[in-house]
Amino acid sequence: MHASHLNSIVDREIRRIRSGSRSFEYARAASGGTPAQQSGSAFGQWGGWSGSVGLADLLAGASQPRFNRRGANLYRISFPGGGVAIGMTVSNSIMVRVHEHAQSPRGEARIQARINAVPLEQHNTIRIQAGLLRAAMSIREVHMYEIWLQSRENVFDWSFIRNTRTFE
Repeated sequence: MHASHLNSIVDREIRRIRSGSRSFEYARAASGGTPAQQSGSAFGQWGGWSGSVGLADLLAGASQPRFNRRGANLYRISFPGGGVAIGMTVSNSIMVRVHEHAQSPRGEARIQARINAVPLEQHNTIRIQAGLLRAAMSIREVHMYEIWLQSRENVFDWSFIRNTRTFE
């Protein structure tokens, strides 16, 4: 069975089971997320991705506290049908930054276009995850992990961001 077909079946079943409740808030996100790395390896502080929350639920405030923590954070946005964006915050929370992507001129236009391509009533099919770092890190170190993850997971806009150095 083709991976994208299998993903669509799983997504449909999650939507059916959820039927408006938040009991499946942390359902699976897109496949291909970078798993935790072994301590002592070059990227040994990487603890993997958190469970996911739907975009509509996140913007409504229905998420784990880690999505509301201000400071240096990593996040992953998985779009239905494929495509992943990975970013970081410096002083905002993940919830604030994703809100900017979804509904503000401060958001990244390419991400906003992907979000707008999904009907509003299906915004929970857009899944958000928080990066799990095992230690407190400087902004530069978190930025290093962001670039490593973007390259590893083949984000949809890599050709645009590969030579940039800005964030938030």
